[in-house]
Amino acid sequence: MSLGYGATKLIGQYPEGGKTSKEMSFFVVDNNDTGTLLEDLKKLGEVFQQDSILFIPKGTVDKKDKAFLIGTNKCSNNFLSYGQIMPFEGGKFGKTSKIYTSYVNGRPFIFEEVDETVLLPASGMGIWAMHETAKKDWTEL
Repeated sequence: MSLGYGATKLIGQYPEGGKTSKEMSFFVVDNNDTGTLLEDLKKLGEVFQQDSILFIPKGTVDKKDKAFLIGTNKCSNNFLSYGQIMPFEGGKFGKTSKIYTSYVNGRPFIFEEVDETVLLPASGMGIWAMHETAKKDWTEL
């Protein structure tokens, strides 16, 4: 708050050791568009020994941008290593995930992992080859 950001408390839920664990988290907004939110969140993630932070740029919910998880802890057994980045697709409200679900006022929302971005072919021959490949049984590829 002293940095000029708005914060909303939320609850995160995730599997750990065969049971469901919960943690308090914060959804932080750069109310004044200072442009320093990402760097500040990475620093705060380190200071408060968080495994990672999820950064959600403007437009992510509308799928105009991607959110990304950033490792902020140097412990050896973390899911993400320090500084490692994992992209996520736009948010889905009212949905839950087996991996991690956030709740604001009891309502769930998630971000889904982006496995790989596949670009369409840029030429007629490329489109033809894609079409022919799609006709084959996947075990023949």
